[in-house]
Amino acid sequence: MNSPSEIQALYSKFSGAEASERLRAEIRSQVASWRWASDSMSFDEPYARELFGGPAARWLSDGRADPQKHVHHGFDAQGRIVIECRSNAREQVCLYTPGQRTTVSWHGGGSIDSVSQSRYEEGRLVAHHMHLGYRGMDSRYEYDGRQLQCSVTRNWETREKPWLTRHVFVHGADGVLDRIHLQYLDTQGQPEPGADRLLYLRLPRGETLKTVEARVQQLLEQSLATALQQIPRGEPLYGLLLCYTHEDLTAAWPPFLVWGRESYRRAVLERGEEIPYYLWAPDEIRGMGEADEHWFSDEALGGLPAAWPVDGDEAKQCLGHAGAQAHAALAGEHGQAGGPARDR
Repeated sequence: MNSPSEIQALYSKFSGAEASERLRAEIRSQVASWRWASDSMSFDEPYARELFGGPAARWLSDGRADPQKHVHHGFDAQGRIVIECRSNAREQVCLYTPGQRTTVSWHGGGSIDSVSQSRYEEGRLVAHHMHLGYRGMDSRYEYDGRQLQCSVTRNWETREKPWLTRHVFVHGADGVLDRIHLQYLDTQGQPEPGADRLLYLRLPRGETLKTVEARVQQLLEQSLATALQQIPRGEPLYGLLLCYTHEDLTAAWPPFLVWGRESYRRAVLERGEEIPYYLWAPDEIRGMGEADEHWFSDEALGGLPAAWPVDGDEAKQCLGHAGAQAHAALAGEHGQAGGPARDR
């Protein structure tokens, strides 16, 4: 699954300003019509919304488009998207050959971002390669009839050993996608033990995002009550942090607890350097070795927020409620107020 040499050659070629300007001018000359959309309409990763979240891209009338947020698409005479223009002069062009599409994209300053190549058979994406200079990925897609079964990706960086991942797509009896699993593979292409992760789970009949949110909150509060019993009682604590990454909930879930010891707080105050940062940065507290941490498990939390389509704001609200419970419990058990729950 190594990146085709053609992609590497194109990346080198269009890294030069003269060649890239010539290509962009040539593609613009082919544009027969323009149309706005809320996001890229050429991105055709199967089940992209289930994998990455976010609203589906949609076409917009000229009057509803915001050039600072939306994407301008140029079409050739055959109705194919040949260029996409974003704010700050970011652009990408699409080159078509039979059964294949090559995309070249540039940063706003004009420097090259990436070159990618997608191959199709019978209208289905069967391979995708992306080259970003020092890193990239090469994916193949396997089908059973029209149904996508899995995709295997080789991820590489120039200074690291490549690693393999696989997305497994499981469909229900009705043919609708039921769940997606992420697997990390060893050098023989076999799943690493214990590394299977549920990325997406279709809502069961009768469930809504509101019922899921309520269940997540209940499970998290129950897990917090158990975790609080494991906090050492030998030293006063100045803070309890409930941590997760708001920008990447799927990758960051489940959350974890970090508690700051009074001895660490005194050391930070005596040092006198960037006190607010060092007191409330989870990674710094953990790195000093003066505090403990507790990671919640997917099993204890039902795997719900990571796998079901609960958006970041709903999850953050859920964590806020649970954090308030932990704050009150910490104050009661340790005779002082706990630190604020906050996202990392």
